[in-house]
Amino acid sequence: MPLKACWKYYQQLLDDQRSIIRSEDDEKAFLYGLERFPQLRRVTVTPAAHGWLFTPLYETPMIRAFPYGFNYPIPRGWHYDPVDSQVAEPLPWLEATDDYKELWRGARIVLRLLSQVEKHNVSELRFDSKQLHTGLNFLIFDQPLVTGQDSKADYSVKL
Repeated sequence: MPLKACWKYYQQLLDDQRSIIRSEDDEKAFLYGLERFPQLRRVTVTPAAHGWLFTPLYETPMIRAFPYGFNYPIPRGWHYDPVDSQVAEPLPWLEATDDYKELWRGARIVLRLLSQVEKHNVSELRFDSKQLHTGLNFLIFDQPLVTGQDSKADYSVKL
């Protein structure tokens, strides 16, 4: 696939992603799945679905639909220091901005909905980075539980 065509396709994917996040359709889709699939037992949250170029770790429907030869930047969850390319230390969760917390949007949605939806049969929750230098900010669970707050951004473990 020519580079110019890859870039155009990638830009459309980014536009679609922004639209989905703005409309919260990703959250609505997960809620729909929880409510409509009673046999759903395991949920896997991974920032590593894309794996390496042309070698995805999870062949999701979206990844399978990519055109042959589509070359794109692989998204990663952890921040890297631009000088020495080492994984940057994560920020303490309670000090983090909402923009920073949005880097873990999927994990936050899954944790919140699994804790709030009463009728689901999910008994296994996996966070899988496939040993890549990426993943969930482990400081998300570093604070005691918070009670009396019921907003999308702050609940339970201040997600």
